[in-house]
Amino acid sequence: MDILYHKLASKTFFLKFLLLLLVLSSCQSEEPVQSIEYFSAIIDGQPWQAVPSQNLKKYNVSYKVLSHQLSIVAQGKDGARMEVSFHHAGALNIGNYPSTISDEGIQSGIFYAPKERNAGTEMSSVTYDIPVQENTVQITKLDKTDQKAYVIEGKFSSLLYALHQKNPKRTSRLTAGRFRVIYYPDAYNPTF
Repeated sequence: MDILYHKLASKTFFLKFLLLLLVLSSCQSEEPVQSIEYFSAIIDGQPWQAVPSQNLKKYNVSYKVLSHQLSIVAQGKDGARMEVSFHHAGALNIGNYPSTISDEGIQSGIFYAPKERNAGTEMSSVTYDIPVQENTVQITKLDKTDQKAYVIEGKFSSLLYALHQKNPKRTSRLTAGRFRVIYYPDAYNPTF
């Protein structure tokens, strides 16, 4: 009787063990999005590298529903700021986006302020005199598999124009711009 009890107990243990393995293997674990982010460009032949926000440890990425505009704001250690923004009529997809000024006055493009707190030196890929510049931003990857963190990669390049008459530098050439940022949808930044 004792042998029969041990055989039955070992079979029961084995079946419970198999059931546990089956349950554990069927659970899908969500792998977190790799948080490697970067934002850089070459401006007039000089490399420029942004750093994530000191407080948030990430880049400032936002999306405006009404204008369908995605913006990435980055700042370098030298205090220089750059914004890459673009809007679209429908869904945001992989592809090329121009720098434009919409009928509503919404500007999309590349905006560069070379020195912190030095008004008058700002530059832009669009002005009211030059309202369109084609293919300035290219989205090369848009991964929304993790609904809590979208990975957005892309490239950008443009001729930048002085926004103020007092700026002695009238144009700058921005090349080899590239970024990888993570957009975190939340109450202030809706899904798209």
